[in-house]
Amino acid sequence: SLQKIAVGFIFLAKLHNDTDPPIRWIVVNNPAEWFEVKPQDASTDNTLFFDISRSGDTQETVKTFEFSGEFPYRIVAANRGPLRQAAERANTQDNSLILDLPSHIGGRLMRRLTPMVYIPMHLAKMDVGTYVRVTDAFDRSLAFDRGEDSAAVNLAEFLLTMFLLGRRNGIALFANGANMDAPLYHAAEEFQQLWMEGAQKRGAPPAPLQVLLLPTHSHKSLEGVL
Repeated sequence: SLQKIAVGFIFLAKLHNDTDPPIRWIVVNNPAEWFEVKPQDASTDNTLFFDISRSGDTQETVKTFEFSGEFPYRIVAANRGPLRQAAERANTQDNSLILDLPSHIGGRLMRRLTPMVYIPMHLAKMDVGTYVRVTDAFDRSLAFDRGEDSAAVNLAEFLLTMFLLGRRNGIALFANGANMDAPLYHAAEEFQQLWMEGAQKRGAPPAPLQVLLLPTHSHKSLEGVL
């Protein structure tokens, strides 16, 4: 509809042009987080929701949809389930774009093939195809079936050697010259989450990982020690 097209153009304009206030991306996993971070100036005129759950069964997403029902402009990615049904019931004014997701596109945030990544990129007219090719090449370099040519295998062997033979019991990931707004820091945080919620859950050898910004954190650490 013309209304959907207008919303899309406004959204793209905010992505590509300096605006006052600038566009804000807010990611929440449940209604409690939404109520905590909901901007005071959020209104039907300046807010577009993305509701994403491929199965449509994720209760946190369904409840967030229900508790934010006053915002009619939405892009809903759900193939079936309560989320899809709720979106179709609420879309009486044709304000929402309801999408099906292909079977090879996952619904989880921690997978690269996720609508969490693809939908904003597509709306912003970014080259999704190039992104897919580059990241696929990177993923293939990590494949375990590549044996000694696998970057992941080499890293695993290095870590195992350091912890078992070198008797290390912790990892410090340094981000030199970065601050908490820098992409390098966010990449380090992602790696920390992957390590702490993935490898560490499997037990031995225990190796907690911490992210340190240089020189900020090293200065604070030295001050505490000395």
